[in-house]
Amino acid sequence: MNSVEEAIQTRLTGDSVGNDSLQYLLGGSGRVFHAFEQFEPKVGMLTHFYQGGRPGDINADSAQTETGIYQFNIFSDTYEAVKERVIRLLQGHQFPTPSDAGIKGCTLEWIGPDEFDEPLKCGVKRMRFKIEICRSAQAPV
Repeated sequence: MNSVEEAIQTRLTGDSVGNDSLQYLLGGSGRVFHAFEQFEPKVGMLTHFYQGGRPGDINADSAQTETGIYQFNIFSDTYEAVKERVIRLLQGHQFPTPSDAGIKGCTLEWIGPDEFDEPLKCGVKRMRFKIEICRSAQAPV
């Protein structure tokens, strides 16, 4: 799953141009994190992590797919704008094919209710994307 998470991270952190970019909406660069890496919580932050998966279908090429569920947590006073930007960045995006797994599709699956983070004193929005992954075959040993 490393290459899939790297592709997601690259897509999110690469959105840095303009007043509607993800980095602008979060308040600067360096505010998109994998939820399991070490970071200091702050207002204007987006975290993501692999929540789980399930086997997918076998397509015509006999390659098995996997459905991965990725959760995104937005900590920002402008979480609605950040949410919309993340949806625009990921929904239906054609990711480049990495060496070990290809992302066939990315679909918004769930958006949580409006929440408030008491220690950070900011709004929170959680959402999940369903990502269809097709793994590359291993070369013979």
